[in-house]
Amino acid sequence: MSSNKKRRAKRQAQRAAAKPIINTPQDSTPKRRSSVTYGQSGGTPHIAPPPPTITPIKPPLSFLVFADKTFRDFWFYVAAAFLVVNLTYTFRPQIATQVAATQNDDPLNTLYSVYNPGAWTLYNVGMTCVVWNGQQRLATLSNNTLVASRDAPAGGNPNIAILSPGEMATRDCGTGHNFITFGNLKPEAIRIDLEFSYDWFWGLHRSTTTRHFNTRRFQDHIILVPDVEGHGVSPPQP
Repeated sequence: MSSNKKRRAKRQAQRAAAKPIINTPQDSTPKRRSSVTYGQSGGTPHIAPPPPTITPIKPPLSFLVFADKTFRDFWFYVAAAFLVVNLTYTFRPQIATQVAATQNDDPLNTLYSVYNPGAWTLYNVGMTCVVWNGQQRLATLSNNTLVASRDAPAGGNPNIAILSPGEMATRDCGTGHNFITFGNLKPEAIRIDLEFSYDWFWGLHRSTTTRHFNTRRFQDHIILVPDVEGHGVSPPQP
């Protein structure tokens, strides 16, 4: 029996010596640390919780940043309001008048040029003449078409149907030597208020404005000149 065991052990040693020896290189990569731990008894594993997520906290808005934003917003609204006011003033409807001529030293014979310097077309332009002699209101004349003779052009102050931008018309009050006359008047005491009314914004809105004219003596002539005085102020008597 012992000889059989010896022969068997000899054959096993020969087979083991015949097998090639393979050297496995060790991995140099550091292994990830397991998040699984075991208790002291080697029983139930404990899983470690994940690390907490850190959310960056935004710093509070400083006073200077807030003041700068408020300052810029304020001037933005100021500039917008200024632009609206400027456009409204620039494109507002306008009507202008000036004395074209005063005939025979008679202010009641004055011709007026009516002009549209604005950007809007004016419709149904009416000119009303209020004639004053000192503090006395003599007459109110509006939309009067008067003809001195058969072949003469019409005078007076009839309404203007359409007054386009840049256009001019000539009107008078329909008073003087050839039309409506007043007796016992001092030319130096004559004052005339011109009240204009017109439609604009395609005829949807109506506006009014008033221009005042007083008499002045210039080189032995009496002329009618524009003034800011209304009918409540009496010019000095000569």
